Amino acid sequence: MLPSVLWQLQGEECDVGIFVDKNTRIVVQGITGREGRFHALRMRDYNPETVVAGVTPGRGGQDVEGIPVFDTVSEAVKQCGANTSCIFVPSRAARDAVVEAFASGIELVVCITEGIPTLDVIDMLDKAKNGGQGLGLSGLTVRVLSLSAKYLAESCRRRSFVPVLSV
Repeated sequence: MLPSVLWQLQGEECDVGIFVDKNTRIVVQGITGREGRFHALRMRDYNPETVVAGVTPGRGGQDVEGIPVFDTVSEAVKQCGANTSCIFVPSRAARDAVVEAFASGIELVVCITEGIPTLDVIDMLDKAKNGGQGLGLSGLTVRVLSLSAKYLAESCRRRSFVPVLSV
């Protein structure tokens, strides 16, 4: 069960799940790209202990300003104890990145990639709803998040909280 907090949005109260806390250890998929590097360094600036690894296939053994880079998410999980993934990869690679994170035992996946093909989004949502069934996973029920303020506001007005995957 996820912890929750009472949150105010436009004057209305809403229960919101807390997905990131002091125990969150983030692996950034696509860390050597422009967006991945930018966001990884900003997250590290905010909390130096949070970003523990990055993943870019073929770039294992490198580092991005002190953040170790691995070839696979499973290596990052084994060596750094990552439990959350932030994905900053091109749209054509997003589905595979999400599936790789699930298969590696990651508890929470955040993917903000734009322009993901519709069938890939449907597949990712199916894996998220089913808790990654078929991949031998446990952990959070909701695994793919990209919160949209518009949908969050609507959900709060209805007194329900629904994470939304944006396309």
